[in-house]
Order: sequence, then C-alpha cells, then structure tokens
Amino acid sequence: MQHEADFQYISPLKIVLAGRLAFPPCGGVLCAFSVNAEDEEEPRMFYQGEHTDPDSITNYLGQTSTSILGSVVVHNHDSDSRITIFKSELLLGDIPSFATSRDPPGMREVWNYPNDTRTLNFEVPFLSVAATRVLVYRQDERAERPIIFVLDFDQTLLAALLSKQPSERAEWNAQLVDSCAQVKVVTRRFNIGVEGEIWDAEYPWPQQAPPEWEAHLDTILKEDEDEDEYMDDSDSDDEVLPSGLEYDEAPEEHREPVPFGYVQTTLRLEGVADAERLAITQHAVIEIPELGKNGRVFYFD
Repeated sequence: MQHEADFQYISPLKIVLAGRLAFPPCGGVLCAFSVNAEDEEEPRMFYQGEHTDPDSITNYLGQTSTSILGSVVVHNHDSDSRITIFKSELLLGDIPSFATSRDPPGMREVWNYPNDTRTLNFEVPFLSVAATRVLVYRQDERAERPIIFVLDFDQTLLAALLSKQPSERAEWNAQLVDSCAQVKVVTRRFNIGVEGEIWDAEYPWPQQAPPEWEAHLDTILKEDEDEDEYMDDSDSDDEVLPSGLEYDEAPEEHREPVPFGYVQTTLRLEGVADAERLAITQHAVIEIPELGKNGRVFYFD
C-alpha cells in the first residue's frame, strides 16, 4: 500500500485502513484489522481491481461527523467519481468472506459480494457519513452545478418503503411531485465500472439474464439518458431536477431476502455551488462557510 491512507474505527477494537496499491492488482484497497495485540484474526483486505487516476484523491474514506459507529463504510477509491459502500458487518467478519483462486494472496475482490457492497458513480465531500446516511453528489458540467443526494442505507426503512401498496406508492408520488421532491428506492444490484458502464449484479457473467430483464435494463438506461437531456442551465433547481417517486427493484425472483439497497433523495439546496463545502449530520446538511462569509444549515424534515 502507498504511504498515503486514511483510517477509521468500525468498532471499539477494529479499524479500516483505505488507500491504494502501487503493485498489481493496483487500484483502491481497503483493509480491516484488529488493534488488539492478542487477536490472531487475519486482516480482511478488499480490492477494486480497476482504477483510473488515484493521485487526485484526497480522502479515501467518507468521514463521519458524529461519534456513532455507523452500519456502512464509504470507500472513495476513484477520482473519476466512484465510491464503494460496504456493510460494516462484512469488514468486521460477521459476514463471511473468502479469497478465490483468482484473487491475489490474502485479498478479496469487492464485486464478489453484491449483497454486501455497492460501487456507485458519486463523489463525496469530506464529512459525508451520518449513521446510515451518506451525502453524495455528481457534477453537472453543462449546468455548472452539483446535483446533491442523500443515500440512506437504513434497511428497516427500505423494507417499509418496499411494503407500500400500489395505491400508497401513487399517493406518495403525487405528494413528491406537488412538493418538487424526488425519491428513488433502489434494490436492483449493479456496479459502475471505470468508464461509467453499468455491470448487472443480478445475473452476473456467466449467467444469462432473461430477455425481459435485459429489456427492463434497456428501459432504465433510456430513462437515465432522457433525465440527463432534461437537465439545463436554469438557475432554479425546481426547473432542472425531476420530481416524483421511482422504485428501481431487483427482479421478482431476487427480492427475498430484501437485497442490500438504499433510498436516494435528491436535495434542492439553492445557491450551493461547491458541494465539497457540505457536511452531513444526523439532523441537517451544513454548508461550511468560506473565510469572511456566512454558512448555512439545511435541516431535514
């Protein structure tokens, strides 16, 4: 591992250390180990296996603004805007993990754990984690503004939203549209590659996905492209950002048990031009002020 790295506690006696490898398989790597000298348990090391420009990464881990140990760990491993969310249980060893014959000695490839990790195309500010919530953003180059989201990995909340009946979902959608808000409930498993390509984790190679699932993925891709086209250089988030409710679910045969998913909420923070100056707490998003200027606090409803 290179000399630069970040660490954080995931339990009173266990640490995760994140950085990058200077030798094959190169790329981002995250290692979980005990600080107890009497613990003979082997460290658990997970690698990405692909990377682009690691030199511009300043923080390899999404930092928390609270002292509460969270249920997820955010690995910021790609300066081309990719992060991987880990269940803490995987790093703690509560969820078993094993190296395969294809892995370098002692390492485990992240994408072999689709029920416990997610590689997504977002960037994170420095203080980006509060309990189950992760503050993320994407930079819209045409509108020259960040698009800001909160991803909530509270699996109890996720299950409750999935249990809503069609009539309840329709009512909620109408409320979101009226208030110009957008929420996406995601259980479909996928990973984002280095070039932005989407790798299906519901039917990973060499499995053959059913034709109806491939058609469904084509529809999702087309909707995402249409949403990108909808973006413009308006000064108002209400005009730029879509609103409403979307359920992006796993195929019927993969919904039990409920996959490791999240609830994505689009934030409309008027006037925020630099997402790197944002921080999340349990109750609010804070815009950290520049020298000589005022900051702001955006409270959650």
